[in-house]
Amino acid sequence: MSKIIIKSEGTEELRTLVKGALENEIKLIMIGLKKAKENLRNYEDKFKMDSEIFYKKYLSGEVGDDFEYIRWAGEIETLKKLRGNLKNFQV
Repeated sequence: MSKIIIKSEGTEELRTLVKGALENEIKLIMIGLKKAKENLRNYEDKFKMDSEIFYKKYLSGEVGDDFEYIRWAGEIETLKKLRGNLKNFQV
Protein backbone atom coordinates (compact mmCIF):
# COMPACT_ATOMS: atom_id res chain seq x y z
CA MET A 1 0.00 0.00 0.00
CA SER A 2 1.23 3.50 -0.79
CA LYS A 3 1.31 6.15 1.86
CA ILE A 4 1.45 9.90 1.37
CA ILE A 5 2.79 12.05 4.17
CA ILE A 6 2.27 15.79 3.97
CA LYS A 7 4.05 17.96 6.50
CA SER A 8 3.08 21.53 7.03
CA GLU A 9 4.30 24.02 9.59
CA GLY A 10 1.39 24.87 11.85
CA THR A 11 -1.26 24.84 9.13
CA GLU A 12 -4.46 23.11 10.14
CA GLU A 13 -6.06 24.50 6.97
CA LEU A 14 -3.97 22.21 4.78
CA ARG A 15 -4.91 19.20 6.88
CA THR A 16 -8.59 20.11 6.63
CA LEU A 17 -8.31 20.61 2.88
CA VAL A 18 -6.61 17.27 2.26
CA LYS A 19 -9.00 15.42 4.56
CA GLY A 20 -11.98 17.02 2.78
CA ALA A 21 -10.60 16.01 -0.62
CA LEU A 22 -10.12 12.41 0.51
CA GLU A 23 -13.60 12.27 2.04
CA ASN A 24 -15.05 13.63 -1.20
CA GLU A 25 -13.21 10.98 -3.22
CA ILE A 26 -14.60 8.28 -0.92
CA LYS A 27 -18.12 9.64 -1.45
CA LEU A 28 -17.63 9.49 -5.22
CA ILE A 29 -16.41 5.90 -4.99
CA MET A 30 -19.43 5.00 -2.86
CA ILE A 31 -21.77 6.52 -5.46
CA GLY A 32 -19.99 4.50 -8.14
CA LEU A 33 -20.31 1.31 -6.08
CA LYS A 34 -24.02 1.88 -5.60
CA LYS A 35 -24.57 2.47 -9.32
CA ALA A 36 -22.46 -0.54 -10.35
CA LYS A 37 -24.38 -2.81 -7.95
CA GLU A 38 -27.67 -1.50 -9.31
CA ASN A 39 -26.53 -2.16 -12.88
CA LEU A 40 -25.45 -5.69 -11.95
CA ARG A 41 -28.85 -6.40 -10.37
CA ASN A 42 -30.50 -5.24 -13.60
CA TYR A 43 -28.36 -7.61 -15.68
CA GLU A 44 -28.99 -10.47 -13.25
CA ASP A 45 -32.74 -9.88 -13.44
CA LYS A 46 -32.70 -9.59 -17.22
CA PHE A 47 -30.62 -12.71 -17.85
CA LYS A 48 -31.75 -14.69 -14.78
CA MET A 49 -28.15 -15.39 -13.77
CA ASP A 50 -25.91 -14.39 -10.87
CA SER A 51 -23.09 -12.04 -11.90
CA GLU A 52 -20.40 -14.29 -10.43
CA ILE A 53 -21.63 -17.29 -12.45
CA PHE A 54 -21.99 -15.13 -15.55
CA TYR A 55 -18.46 -13.75 -15.19
CA LYS A 56 -16.92 -17.21 -14.93
CA LYS A 57 -18.82 -18.27 -18.05
CA TYR A 58 -17.88 -15.04 -19.81
CA LEU A 59 -14.18 -15.50 -19.09
CA SER A 60 -14.30 -19.09 -20.32
CA GLY A 61 -16.08 -18.05 -23.52
CA GLU A 62 -19.33 -19.91 -22.75
CA VAL A 63 -21.69 -16.95 -23.23
CA GLY A 64 -20.35 -15.40 -26.39
CA ASP A 65 -19.47 -11.79 -27.09
CA ASP A 66 -22.84 -10.08 -27.28
CA PHE A 67 -22.50 -6.36 -26.57
CA GLU A 68 -24.66 -6.61 -23.44
CA TYR A 69 -22.45 -9.37 -22.10
CA ILE A 70 -19.40 -7.19 -22.66
CA ARG A 71 -21.09 -4.34 -20.78
CA TRP A 72 -22.11 -6.69 -17.96
CA ALA A 73 -18.54 -7.95 -17.63
CA GLY A 74 -17.39 -4.32 -17.66
CA GLU A 75 -19.70 -3.51 -14.75
CA ILE A 76 -18.26 -6.44 -12.79
CA GLU A 77 -14.73 -5.21 -13.46
CA THR A 78 -15.75 -1.66 -12.52
CA LEU A 79 -17.16 -2.90 -9.22
CA LYS A 80 -13.92 -4.77 -8.46
CA LYS A 81 -11.84 -1.70 -9.32
CA LEU A 82 -13.97 0.59 -7.15
CA ARG A 83 -13.73 -1.82 -4.21
CA GLY A 84 -9.96 -1.85 -4.61
CA ASN A 85 -9.85 1.94 -4.75
CA LEU A 86 -11.93 2.20 -1.60
CA LYS A 87 -9.50 -0.06 0.28
CA ASN A 88 -6.68 2.38 -0.54
CA PHE A 89 -8.33 5.22 1.38
CA GLN A 90 -7.87 5.67 5.08
CA VAL A 91 -9.12 8.96 6.44
